[in-house]
Amino acid sequence: MKTRIYTLLSIAALPFVLFSCIKEKQFEMPAPGNLVEIHASIIDSDATKVVAVDAENGIDWNWAEGDQIAVASGAASSIFSIRNGFSPKEASFIGKEIKGEQFAITYPAITADEMGALNLSGQTQTGNGDKSHLQYFALLENLADYTEFAFDPEAEHFKQCGVLHFSLVLPDEATKVDRVILRAGSAIFHTGNAADALSEELSLGIKDASVGADHAFEAWMTTSWFEDEIPAGTKLEVNVIAGDFNWVADITPAVNKAIKPGKVNNAKVDDASKWATGSRYADGEGTKENPWQIKTAKQLMCVHEDLVEGEITYYKLIADIDLSGEEWVPLNNAGTYNKYIDFDGQGYTISNLTITEPVGYASFAGVLYGSLRNVTFNGASINAGGNKSGVVCGYMGTAAALIPAEAVNVTVKNSSVTATTSCGGFVGQTGSDNALFDNCHVINTVVLHTGTGNYHTGGFVGRAQKAAVYKNCSAQATVSSNQYTGGFAGYIEKGTYERCSSTSTVNGVADVGGFVGKADAGTLKDCYYAGPSVNSSVENNQARLGGFIGHANTAGSSFTNCYVKGAALVAAKGYRVGGFAGQAANGNSFTKCYVQDVTIDAGLYSAGFVGVDYSKAINQCYVDGGTLNPSGEGKTDDGVGVAGFVAYPEGAVIKNCFTTMAITGDWDGIGGFFAFAKANTTIQYCYADCAITSGGDPVGIFGAFVPDLTGIVINSCIGWSDTLPFIAWEDGGTVSDNYCGKTGTISSQAAAMGWDPSIWNFNATLR
Repeated sequence: MKTRIYTLLSIAALPFVLFSCIKEKQFEMPAPGNLVEIHASIIDSDATKVVAVDAENGIDWNWAEGDQIAVASGAASSIFSIRNGFSPKEASFIGKEIKGEQFAITYPAITADEMGALNLSGQTQTGNGDKSHLQYFALLENLADYTEFAFDPEAEHFKQCGVLHFSLVLPDEATKVDRVILRAGSAIFHTGNAADALSEELSLGIKDASVGADHAFEAWMTTSWFEDEIPAGTKLEVNVIAGDFNWVADITPAVNKAIKPGKVNNAKVDDASKWATGSRYADGEGTKENPWQIKTAKQLMCVHEDLVEGEITYYKLIADIDLSGEEWVPLNNAGTYNKYIDFDGQGYTISNLTITEPVGYASFAGVLYGSLRNVTFNGASINAGGNKSGVVCGYMGTAAALIPAEAVNVTVKNSSVTATTSCGGFVGQTGSDNALFDNCHVINTVVLHTGTGNYHTGGFVGRAQKAAVYKNCSAQATVSSNQYTGGFAGYIEKGTYERCSSTSTVNGVADVGGFVGKADAGTLKDCYYAGPSVNSSVENNQARLGGFIGHANTAGSSFTNCYVKGAALVAAKGYRVGGFAGQAANGNSFTKCYVQDVTIDAGLYSAGFVGVDYSKAINQCYVDGGTLNPSGEGKTDDGVGVAGFVAYPEGAVIKNCFTTMAITGDWDGIGGFFAFAKANTTIQYCYADCAITSGGDPVGIFGAFVPDLTGIVINSCIGWSDTLPFIAWEDGGTVSDNYCGKTGTISSQAAAMGWDPSIWNFNATLR
């Protein structure tokens, strides 16, 4: 990069221009009978109405065909139109007579108030050196007579605009110009005719402007009727945004200067060597107050090498970015991983981000150490093998982060991630307890694990290792792996999940779930899985597959107000499959969770809610409809089977639950609520209303007890069947105050048993 060389820009006398902020007004000719003719002259000056001649000598203002002026006295006003026979400096106008003691005259024909409110920001020049956007305006006040007057720069009550002219010789790399800016370190420039319309910069947009072979470029902009003083020693910066380059030249006037009204003020950089690259971005300084602005793919590609260890750099997008043809290098993916970033996409989209080369933390952000917000990634392709991969970041946060890592309002869509270790559609793995994901989504994305090991693969996150917070996030992906595979998360070790969802298609082998494959100690509330399917290819072994979670592990998670709806769960030769959970260990709790209209095609230990349950806290949960189709190798004699709610409870506590799932299959060992219960299981205030069709020998509505075990309690439960026994056989358990049959209604039987009305509404459903 070239060393910055500062050059003095000469700021000489300048004119004024009006840009598109003055709209042409349509006036009717005054009615005959009260017309007056007035005479107006122009005293020679450097002012301009239509810029046409040498900027060095000023630009003359001449009368032209179609000119109109406005005359006002108080609230009364009249429009006067130029008459034929005018000369460049002398003209007659005709209009309605106006009465008053003092008069104000404006050119063009707008009111003095409108003139004072003009905003000159946002001007645009079309073409190199074009002046057609410039328009003169002037105000003459406190006249005792308006029939004969002169627009005189020396008049006491005369105001007129000015013009700032940039005459620049640019570096060879500048082939087009997008914007020219004159910037000061304080608000010294007027951007309008109001006294308080002050800014640190005067900015002119450039459209359709190419730089010629001589590298010369001219830009013109209207300035206000105030004189902007520039004291000696003031540091000014001329900034030219030219495609992928941002060129800067600084000046410090040795004597007092001013941008004057009624003059053409000239700013020159006449030597290309005087320019330095101010940055490789469209604009900005990389600070919180003035982030680097990114407009092009080349500018975005610079971010990786511009991040600084131990410092935070601020960026924002100002346009959609297409990275087609570029090999992306993840940000902050090596070293100490402490290059802070604050990246605001401002609602724009980054398309076709591609990584094909082996690289650590393959993703956009690498190790996200800071904040990423308000951006969409469309059509990303991550296929770099290796370590912790996702579209947005491979690793979220670090344990020693001084500021929390966060992703807010970020969407991934129409993308793919292929990796051999932990991978997710959004993030590969979380690495800090204070990380936040808020309103982040994965849509129509493929996540594929190709390794041979048992790694973690999820539609949103592969491995949720730390206690991060996920709020209002979703995944709609096709997820394929072997173990620890989930539609939202592959493996949850910790974290809080609120109002998150998965509608992914999930294909795995073991520990497979519609929302999460395996969880240790997560807190999940108001989350759901809504299909289409969860599939396991395991052969006559433990699939641990669930509509919501495959394996709720021993550390213990809580599930509250979570549900599974309308999904197909397929593990034709797999064991331990449940509509909500395949297997739940002691320490997990399930409160007010449900399964609705789910189809299960699975082997041993499979059930409508949980296949194998060791937990001690299932309360107010239910299975509403759906079908369980036993498949694979069935057994008839050693305490295994399938059921409408839980196939195999051991040490479980289940209260205030019900199931209405239909069970169809040529199996023995089918139970309406459970199939076989082992020691220390308690089931209270529950009912089963299951249609069981089997060519085998179902064991009963509330299944059977495993022989020679004690501590089993079945109390105040209802088996809604007049063909099957409540329990096929029992050994050592306590079975009391239950009902089996179809007399009355389930509600009437429940009420008679004293079920809690604050939980049940006695129409066979939970409140």
